Amino acid sequence: MEKVFLEKGRVEEARSWFLSHQQEMTRDLMRMIAVPSISVPEDKACPPFGEACRKMADLFCAMAEEYGFETEHYDYYCARASIGAGEELAFWSHLDVVPAGSGWRFDPFVATETEGYIIGRGAQDNKGSAICVLYLMRYLRETGYPLRHRLTLYVGFNEECGMADAEYFAKTQVQPPLSIVADCAFPVCVGERGTLEVRLTSRKILDGRVKSLVAGDRVPMLPETAMLRCRGSFPTACGENMTCVEEGGETVFTAHGTADHAAMPGPGPNAIWLLADAACRAGIDAGSGAFAYLRLASADTFGEGLGIACKDAASGPLICGVTTAGLKDGRLWFTASIKFPVQKSGEEILGRLTGGADRHGFDVEVLRCQEPVNHERLTPVVNGLTEIYNQVMGVHTEPFVMSGGTYARRLKNALPFGTGLPMPPRPAHLFAPGHGDYHQADECIEIERMQAGCLVYAASVFWLDTLHLESDIYG
Repeated sequence: MEKVFLEKGRVEEARSWFLSHQQEMTRDLMRMIAVPSISVPEDKACPPFGEACRKMADLFCAMAEEYGFETEHYDYYCARASIGAGEELAFWSHLDVVPAGSGWRFDPFVATETEGYIIGRGAQDNKGSAICVLYLMRYLRETGYPLRHRLTLYVGFNEECGMADAEYFAKTQVQPPLSIVADCAFPVCVGERGTLEVRLTSRKILDGRVKSLVAGDRVPMLPETAMLRCRGSFPTACGENMTCVEEGGETVFTAHGTADHAAMPGPGPNAIWLLADAACRAGIDAGSGAFAYLRLASADTFGEGLGIACKDAASGPLICGVTTAGLKDGRLWFTASIKFPVQKSGEEILGRLTGGADRHGFDVEVLRCQEPVNHERLTPVVNGLTEIYNQVMGVHTEPFVMSGGTYARRLKNALPFGTGLPMPPRPAHLFAPGHGDYHQADECIEIERMQAGCLVYAASVFWLDTLHLESDIYG
């Protein structure tokens, strides 16, 4: 494939168009955020994913039809908007969101626009990216761009809890020859680490001083707080980022950490480690060794404490976070969310984990296991899209391997590409530590990021539209 050259005049025309439609883009994203589209597969009264996701599908189709696009939904598993004819070039986003959770300063489902940010659940993951593609399609249609391909935006409603939407589409429809998944960072993601989520449970019953342990509510997320209630007084156990309150002959320990996605942990402390460390220093339940193992397991983010640390050249190190913990039938349990390198297997990681847990008196239950994926066969497109991103943004970046999972796991010839990109730190007067990112409280997207995403996608389509996708995309 020849070197990619940007049509700079057309790119600048697109830039001006997107800037002139910024207010409309913001309005449409806020309309989407207003629908609390949490996927509920168990809702038998409104299959397949509940009333809110059905409402979201209808709103998406209505918005697309307002702009003159052909629309269709696939039994409410997915929906699409299309323009043009011929060989299909597809983009994919998802419009389901994770639950709001707690700790919001802003209303999660009444979007707020302030200081260049749009704040609300789904703003970044993934409704903002869907708006970018929708407005790319508006630009192409309203400026009369002579598309050689049929351009389609597909949106799903179950990406956050299983991807049954993409699986249904893959089983019932003819898949496009190339799909761009708008659900990661720029430039191109060439591989997705494997995922292993496990629950580890102590075989020993804790002593009677431990009354309750509550930490976290989602396996992929590090908790912001963790709380332990014990009978007795432990005046020397409290440390930094801890509060200890004695009441009625009991002590309540509350640890304050940083809520991060386990796949991309920040430098802040893990609230579960803080709590386990306090319990160990206080000598709480030293006999079972349960809190000692919890402290060991949560002390790092590379799986060293669980005996599973490893790395490869493409992916870098394994990433691991202890994300939830509690008591059941007097036994301590905790979960770990693990992202392992593309050259490793779930069986290998699980074997090492199980062996170490057994030596500490813990049993292991597998909650989810997904093997890694890579996209090496699409090298010409990987190189072309990376070069386009670098030229548009004036940077030099390389394709990367990511920890998250996208629709590229379920679709053929799919590449994750955007719309995430480096942005300045969020202002502290708007966002508390551990707030503002995807899946976090006060989730947001920068309007500047959306403008950049639209422009990179426009330049990408200018190039991709010159290719014969059935033959030109393979290395």
